[in-house]
Amino acid sequence: MKVVKKIAVVPDVHGKSFWKTAKEKIDSVDEVVFLGDYLDSYTFKGLLNRGIELNNFLEILKFKKEYPDKVILLLGNHDIGYLLRLGCSRQTHGEMFEIYQNHFEENISLFQMTEYIQLNNEKIFFSHAGILRKWAELVKQKLELGDNSLQITILGGLFNNLILKYNEPEYGAFLRHILWLVGPARGGLEGSCGSIVWADSTEWEGEENFFGTDITQVIGHNRLSAEKILAEGVKCVDSISPEVLFWE
Repeated sequence: MKVVKKIAVVPDVHGKSFWKTAKEKIDSVDEVVFLGDYLDSYTFKGLLNRGIELNNFLEILKFKKEYPDKVILLLGNHDIGYLLRLGCSRQTHGEMFEIYQNHFEENISLFQMTEYIQLNNEKIFFSHAGILRKWAELVKQKLELGDNSLQITILGGLFNNLILKYNEPEYGAFLRHILWLVGPARGGLEGSCGSIVWADSTEWEGEENFFGTDITQVIGHNRLSAEKILAEGVKCVDSISPEVLFWE
């Protein structure tokens, strides 16, 4: 776990350029955490011109390469959709899908699933959509781990290590099964739940933080009207009008 004094948090990008505020202020922060979903614009202009969002994505990759220890690129559901060749809303098709997929595949070492830091006296766990207890239970069973062991393993970078093995048959199948779980709020089957890249804001109602009261989960994924506390110790910072957040 890194100990930092000031960070910048970048909610879901989706082809927008607001993230560049973090680039401009890179020398004044210890770390920049992107919460994922770099492509698949939700604007009409972006949908018409995929080249704009692709260039924006390539600039983010360059930013990471220039500051490898400072810039953290997390994977979201749209990104996982390209990497694992799974369908996701707003995704491209045909040649552009292949181009996007190739960029994720060629640069997989630049990405993470999670980030765990201590910001002054607060411990923060970042992921795209957060860890629901129901989903964690499934992961625990698959990995044959106890509750405490699973927490420690995830905080230690379990999914960061696994995602690098996405193209190995046994690991790829596991990742597809674990990551591509979608709850009813996002079009999944009744009784199912969202994964670390798919959990919807509505699924947090009545939910207890998987990490208890000592660690705050910070997530994106939901495009809410404003930043919102979804459950005790679970904060969503993604919004319809996203901006870079600076915390210290």
